[in-house]
Amino acid sequence: MQTEFEIGTRRTLHSTQLMQIPPAIEHIYYMKLYTTHPEYAGNDQIWLDWSNMTFSTAIRNDPHGTNRAHRIRCETEPWDRWVKLRAEVFGDEMSQAALKATEDIVLRVAQLLDSTRGQDEATRAANLAADPVIKDGLITPVAERVAKLSRLRDEEKARINQAALDTLAWLTDGDFTAIKSTAY
Repeated sequence: MQTEFEIGTRRTLHSTQLMQIPPAIEHIYYMKLYTTHPEYAGNDQIWLDWSNMTFSTAIRNDPHGTNRAHRIRCETEPWDRWVKLRAEVFGDEMSQAALKATEDIVLRVAQLLDSTRGQDEATRAANLAADPVIKDGLITPVAERVAKLSRLRDEEKARINQAALDTLAWLTDGDFTAIKSTAY
């Protein structure tokens, strides 16, 4: 399954803006996968390893312990006034469902883009996290799953929850004008 996201922009993005797009998609995908796929239901180690990798950059190596068939592959194609990102998974129905859920969350963020204009990252993230669709689809499942992780320290749990918020902020940069998607 492949989903292509097209992000319209006011101007050519600088490298930091451009480099935040792939991890935003990857983070949402893996959070959806790890909170919904039964293979990861009791796996504290995968969350711990991912937390230790940090969430600030694109995933060059998929989180340790992720089944190869469940990995996501992202390609970015930047242009002057838009960026295309193709996200592809080859795994089972659950990994495909996680990509579809990722698309749904990204499209909900797109619907709320105008309401985030002029806000700083923390405010954008908090407002988006309060949206019922995003809250029920991403924030609450991640928080509930992370709360059950017995092997993680509180600061590691907080880092994972903060990564979900950061992801929302990355997708609502003030230079983004629209987000569309096409699934193949």
